[in-house]
Formats: sequence, structure tokens, C-alpha cells
Amino acid sequence: MTAPFHMIMYFCGHIRAQFTMFVTCLENLDYGHDNVDPLKSIYDDEYQKEVTKRLKFCIERHVRIYSAANRILRDMSHFIFIFSIIVGLNAIGIVVYGVTVSA
Repeated sequence: MTAPFHMIMYFCGHIRAQFTMFVTCLENLDYGHDNVDPLKSIYDDEYQKEVTKRLKFCIERHVRIYSAANRILRDMSHFIFIFSIIVGLNAIGIVVYGVTVSA
């Protein structure tokens, strides 16, 4: 049962890194246009096209991350269920051992 645990830890780290890159991408939507006046940027077609392109990229990336996370979590749910059963049985065994040793 060590392989699923390592897979879960790797998956969590991978998703965390993906979301960190996603947030960085969202924070830098106007990169390269920092000196543009916010009121003038509304009417600047080049700026609007660039921000639209970056937003589409971010939305597509978010959809891919979300669908991959759901698919992997669905696949891992069997391992999580088995792991929780094993932990419960171990806990019962420890309690029984403690009761028999102290009696």
C-alpha cells in the first residue's frame, strides 16, 4: 500500500505547483503593459486582444487542471477507501492489544 500513498503525495504536490503557476499567470495578465493608463487601456485594441488571449489561456489551463484532478481523485478513491479500512482495522487491533495486555 505504499505506492498509492506516494502517488497521492506526488499528485498533491503536482496540483499545488500547477495552481501556483496558474495564479502567477493570472496575476501577470497585464505584463508588459504596466505603464498603460487604466482608462486608456479600455479603448486600446492591442491591449484588449493580449489580455483576452491570456485569459483564454488561463481558462483553458484551469479546465485542464480541474479535469485531471477529478479524474485522478476518482481513480485514487479506491485506494483511499482501502487505506481507511486498513487504518480502522489497525486501530481496533491496537485497542484490543491494549485491553488484553492491561488485563
